Amino acid sequence: MDTTHGSIQSRGRLDRSDFSVSWKDTLDVPPTPLATPTPMPSMPGASNGTERSVEEIILSYDWPAATALSTFQCENGYNSYGYWRPDVISVTGDYGITQINAATWDWWLNQQGFNFWEEWMLPEKNIAMAYAIYKESGGFWPWNCY
Repeated sequence: MDTTHGSIQSRGRLDRSDFSVSWKDTLDVPPTPLATPTPMPSMPGASNGTERSVEEIILSYDWPAATALSTFQCENGYNSYGYWRPDVISVTGDYGITQINAATWDWWLNQQGFNFWEEWMLPEKNIAMAYAIYKESGGFWPWNCY
């Protein structure tokens, strides 16, 4: 930068002398290639027809269907984001589609035959865990969005 005219702060404005490289000098620089986007992982309900959608899994259990669906949509952030986030972890330690609180439930779920720390991010397992919690607690009271 040319400093013969004083600093930018002292002049309060920019002029051509403030730039040491001309735009013409940048024409010989090759463009930076764009990063290749990472493909989205396969999600339940994908068009391949081999996996059930999150909604189908939730509705397959014997609990009030509309309440379960609306509670977990709220818990998971579906209402804000418009899609299910199976690998979401909240700041309060709630995990997966149904936002199961690990501090409260991981030990109990492991006693019931689940492997919480290996399965919480799998939608079918997370929803099955939520159903076990629902049955044990007698309702949806463990979830804030209920």
